[in-house]
Amino acid sequence: GHGTHVAGLIAGLDNGQGIVGIAPRAKIVAAKVLDDQGNGKLEWLTDGLQWAASVADVISMSLGPNRKPPETFHELIREIASKGIPIVAAAGNDAANVNWPAAYQEVIAVTAITRNLKRAWFSNRGPEAELAAPGVDLLSSYCGRKYAVLSGTSMATPH
Repeated sequence: GHGTHVAGLIAGLDNGQGIVGIAPRAKIVAAKVLDDQGNGKLEWLTDGLQWAASVADVISMSLGPNRKPPETFHELIREIASKGIPIVAAAGNDAANVNWPAAYQEVIAVTAITRNLKRAWFSNRGPEAELAAPGVDLLSSYCGRKYAVLSGTSMATPH
């Protein structure tokens, strides 16, 4: 569902069917770090990030924990960023401050805007937010070879 939608926004094929992603020739290297209900453990995210840093040119995270992770997690983010791997993350959808890991200085935090270039009502904001991208009513691939319209900073992040 959620991950499939994000992947479609990034690399949906330009094959005359459905949607075309922002970078249709990009190779997606996906790390499933959440269960089917969107829940996860910090250990899963840490393992996924370590693996992604060994195989990816860019790390994009359309997720955010509901509390600040421990300093060891920030150390991992710093380590990955020091290797020159850009890390991009969703700012969050609580109409509040930017969530973690997007709030880290080493991470590019992405907020959502509407088609009219206005901040989406749900989009988190703050001085950490570095980019704003379309994040409202975006059509992309979905489970079961279908398409769905979703909104959120998760959908803005791939831009």
